[in-house]
Order: sequence, then structure tokens, then C-alpha cells
Amino acid sequence: MFFHVAIPSLLITMFILILPHHQIHSQVQLSSLNQPFRHAYSQARNHVLSKTDPLITINDGNVILIHHGKQTAISYRSPVYQDLKAISHIPLTIYLFLFNLESNDYDLSLDQITQLKSYLQDISTIRQSYNFASTSDSIIRTQYNILDQSIVYLRSLLESKRVNQIILKEFCIQTRILFSANVNLAARNQLDVLHSIVYPWYKQLLNETERETVKVLILAPKAARDGTVEKLYFYELFNEYYEGKRIIYAESAFDEERALNIFGTWILDAYAGDAFYDDSTRLHRDLMANEAMVYVKKMFKTTKN
Repeated sequence: MFFHVAIPSLLITMFILILPHHQIHSQVQLSSLNQPFRHAYSQARNHVLSKTDPLITINDGNVILIHHGKQTAISYRSPVYQDLKAISHIPLTIYLFLFNLESNDYDLSLDQITQLKSYLQDISTIRQSYNFASTSDSIIRTQYNILDQSIVYLRSLLESKRVNQIILKEFCIQTRILFSANVNLAARNQLDVLHSIVYPWYKQLLNETERETVKVLILAPKAARDGTVEKLYFYELFNEYYEGKRIIYAESAFDEERALNIFGTWILDAYAGDAFYDDSTRLHRDLMANEAMVYVKKMFKTTKN
């Protein structure tokens, strides 16, 4: 466990007073050298970004092409995809309402009962009146089956007002079998729509040189899971099966400007890594990483002995 300890300002002041005057002066001088570094880095990063064309950005269901200074944005999440995703989330939502780190059975709280009653009403309304985007009978039947199983489980739960872990597990398994079909359909649908947008750009708008240099920035609010659909698509399109050189995933990036700064930093670090280390990936790792890995093993080996 790590503890963050706040050092009182008085203690810092006392520490500074103990230092010789010339040492304080030299530290201030050295510290001031970081300002030109930050300024130069920002300038260089902006230069990199200004020269990064073409660029494809994935952001919140939109695919955006920047080409010759012109920006084109198109949504690649179809109504069918949105339906499949929303219905598949219903069993997971119920599980999350009931989530408890304890593995024992337990009585529902008043808050849980209120939440579950409201949610039951919501999905019952959808079951009665919603028109699904898909025209496939088998796909529509799967959606109704997920809704029906969820409604039956919620009703029994609200009647007993008690969570039985075995019954909850059975519900999770039964609905997983159903929404697994949705997951597969959603993956194919999303890839089909993305391909229908990106491939014509790639083949018709970009020349041969641009096809070799175009970069992709994927924005996301959280760390990428293995097998992210968009990354898999561009890996195959570029025949490049790793992230970093042309495909960059920016996590915790909630706006395009911040993500572009992350992107510019990544590209600039690749140039600098190549200049100093003949390795464009070197500055994507902590500069102290190599020595730190050796030293920390030595440190704990000594401690354990």
C-alpha cells in the first residue's frame, strides 16, 4: 500500500534555510532550464501535429478524416448496433444493481427494491412497444428472449426480496448465451459500417505515399481491452499488428484537443528516440526503466537476504 504524505510548508522552509546560499542559487538556475525545454517541446509537438496529414481519428462512434487540411466526420455506429448493445446491457445492469462482494445470499435493501422496480417498468415498456432497427426475425426474437428472461427474473426477485446467488448465477449464464449472439452481430455490424467508410477513403482519396504514412488516433475514456474492434480493423488494413507506430490509443482522453496533444507527444518522442537511441520506441518507455529494473531486483535481493 502506498501513502501520500503531505510535507508541511514550514518543514520545506526549514530545509531550504539549512542549504548553503550558493546551492540554493544553483538549484534555482537548474530548475529554470526546464522552462525552455517545455517551450521547445510544445513548439516541436505543434509542428509535428501541423505536418500530420492524413490522420484518421476514432472518437465516440465517429470516424474523422483530416486530409489536406479538410475534416470529414461520419458516424459508424448504426441503429442496429445501438439496439444490440442496449439490449445486451440489460442483464449486466441487473447484475450491477445486485453486485455485492460478499458471496452469501442477502435481503434486498429498500434502495435496491426501488431501483429494480423502476428498471422492471422501463424494460417492460420496451418489451411492449419498441420497434427494433433490425428486420431479421431471429435477431428480433433474441432481443425479446433477453427482455423476457430479465423481466421474469426481476419479478421473482422483487417477490422474494432476497438475492439467491445460485439463481443469480443461472440468470447470468442463461442470458449470456443469448447476448453472445448479439455481441457477435454487433462486432460484424460495426466492422462492416467502419469498413464502408474508411476503405473508400484509404483507396480512393489517399495516394500511395499517404496510404503508407496515414496515422490513426483512437480516443477512449478508459484503457483499451484486448481485441478492441477499431484497433483490430486498422491492424489488418495497415498490415501492422502492434500499437504505437501508426496506431495510437489515447485513454482517458475526453476531448479531441487533449487527445491530439497526447498523439503529438507520442509521435515527437518517436522522432527523438530515433535521434538519440536509434530506436523510435525508446522514449515510449521511462528513460530510467532499464536501470530501475536491474536496481530494484538488486535492492529486494539484498533486503530478502
